[in-house]
Amino acid sequence: MANIRSLQMADAVCADARVRLEKRFLGLSVRAVYAPTGSPLRCKTLELTAEDGKRMHNILTLSREQMLSALADLKLCSVYNGNYVLELAASEDARFVALQLFHYVQLGYEPVTDVLFLEGDEARCAAGL
Repeated sequence: MANIRSLQMADAVCADARVRLEKRFLGLSVRAVYAPTGSPLRCKTLELTAEDGKRMHNILTLSREQMLSALADLKLCSVYNGNYVLELAASEDARFVALQLFHYVQLGYEPVTDVLFLEGDEARCAAGL
């Protein structure tokens, strides 16, 4: 599990009104929480092959209904040193998900998509990634 601060999309996620940061352990640790339910966010990064990355990019550019249907059926495997990185922050209760796709270009990962926020039933489709 990654820390919220280690994600490239951390600023966008933390700036969202639905996310609250809680200081813990004498202010040395910070935990991101989905404010409406109080559920902590669990963050992870998935490194993807070029094929899976392109497939994910195509899915994220579909219409909302088509994207949610495709995400519900999608199974991704993380690889070592992938061409794409998918950053994901999901609440433990699966009521909130933020995700963003990055592509490796010139010695760094560049965003391919904007940060996508899903709530409620929509979030459940992507929470299992």
